[in-house]
Formats: sequence, structure tokens, C-alpha cells
Amino acid sequence: MRRVRITTLRLGALFAFLWLLVVSWRIIDVARLRPLPARADVALVLGAGAPGGRPSPVFAGRIDYAVELFHTGIVHSLLFTGGTGAGENIPDAEAAKTYAISKGVPADRIRVETTSRTTRENLAEAHRLLRQDSPESTCLLVSDPLHLFRASWMMRDEGLAGIPAPAPTTRIRSLRHKSRFFIRELWFYHVYLLTGK
Repeated sequence: MRRVRITTLRLGALFAFLWLLVVSWRIIDVARLRPLPARADVALVLGAGAPGGRPSPVFAGRIDYAVELFHTGIVHSLLFTGGTGAGENIPDAEAAKTYAISKGVPADRIRVETTSRTTRENLAEAHRLLRQDSPESTCLLVSDPLHLFRASWMMRDEGLAGIPAPAPTTRIRSLRHKSRFFIRELWFYHVYLLTGK
């Protein structure tokens, strides 16, 4: 009986190791998607904080890429997501809109949703807006590379038609920051699998 338990534990540990290896590879694989994606109707940009009414460096990196996609004709419009976080005075999405306008994007090509606080809420609220305006819209999902594996699963579960577009302008560059971000994404992916949030 003891030998059976040990064998079961070893098999369980091996399965867990292989599972984490596969998920880790998929996170990295999605993060490396290149070159620029095909044309789409909208770049859907996930929020990342706007303390003091200005996009955080991480959020600014995402917005910069979306602006580039717009100016090169890859997308026709931008959709920014994100509500008001703790210590913020305006929603992330409004701060992103102001930032994008300062980079030459016309205001009438920008939509915002200003109520969400999490990635899943970002996508649910964005989907609601897209269904109202243009149910057949295709989107490029813009975020930091390591964030996009989890966000892409959520996008598919939400029923959004789109593909991930990792921001090459990400501010998460050092090995220490990438490692922390990777571990965070690995953890929250499993939280999402278990809770749907």
C-alpha cells in the first residue's frame, strides 16, 4: 500500500511538472508572436493603471503600440479599457484616450469603457460595446507579451473575435521584472481555470 501511495505521488508530481512546463511554454510562445498581425477593425487595449491621470509606463507601452497600429493602417479604431483604480482620479481608459489623442489619433476613432477593474472585466465590457456598435468587429488584443496567453483564453471564452498582438513597446524588460510578471501570469492563469475570474 505504501509503495502504491509513493508511486501515485510520483506520478502526480510528474504530471504537475509536465503541465506547468506546457503552460509555461504556451505563455512564452504567445508572447513571441511576430510580425505585425493582419488588419482588424479595432485594437482592444487592456488597462494597466493611470496614477495622477497619466497612463503608467506599462500602460503607455500598450497604448504606444495601439497608436502605431492605427497610424500604419492595421486597425481602423482603438478601444481602451479600464476603470478608476485605487488612488486614481480618472478611469484608465480616459487617460489612455487623452494620451492617444496627443499622439495624433482622432477622438472619433477612439472608444472607451470606464467601469472594469480586472482583465476579465476589461474584455466583458469591451465585448458589450462592440456588440452594440458592430457585432462582427474583429480585434487585435493589445497588452504586454506575457499577459496575452491568459488574456487570449479570456477573450475566446468571452466570444470575442480577435488575435493577440503583443506590444513590442512593453516596459517590462529586465529579467527580474519579466520573471515576476511570468510567475504572476502562471498563477493567475490557474486561478482563472479554477474560478473563471
